[in-house]
Amino acid sequence: MKCSKAITIAVLFTGLFATPSGAQSSGQNANNPSPAQVLVLPLKPEGFASRAVTVKAGFYLVDVVNRSTVRNLNVQIDRMPGTNLSDNSAGNVAGGQEEIHRSQFLGAAHLTPGTYRVSIAGHPRWVCAINVK
Repeated sequence: MKCSKAITIAVLFTGLFATPSGAQSSGQNANNPSPAQVLVLPLKPEGFASRAVTVKAGFYLVDVVNRSTVRNLNVQIDRMPGTNLSDNSAGNVAGGQEEIHRSQFLGAAHLTPGTYRVSIAGHPRWVCAINVK
């Protein structure tokens, strides 16, 4: 099962970032997005290591590394309508269960300028803001 997940993720990301035939290999356009960057958000027993991070707009692999004592976390990444993290979200960008054997959640997201909230279900104080410029 471990191998199956790795293959599925590889296929997903290969398909997501593959260059369509006929697209130019130099320069960036809608048909040739830049490669994904990894945004690591460590989660400690008291919550996220940082309350907020700032990144440039683009494709990201959001990696929530669980260093807390709680397992089976449900991670949510929501776009916020403003900068207030306690408002209702404007839409879910990514979410799901952590991989228990790896103690992490890895989700792909295209982040556009604005504010995003990474939260853990059942732990209202475990929130990290992603400010996208």
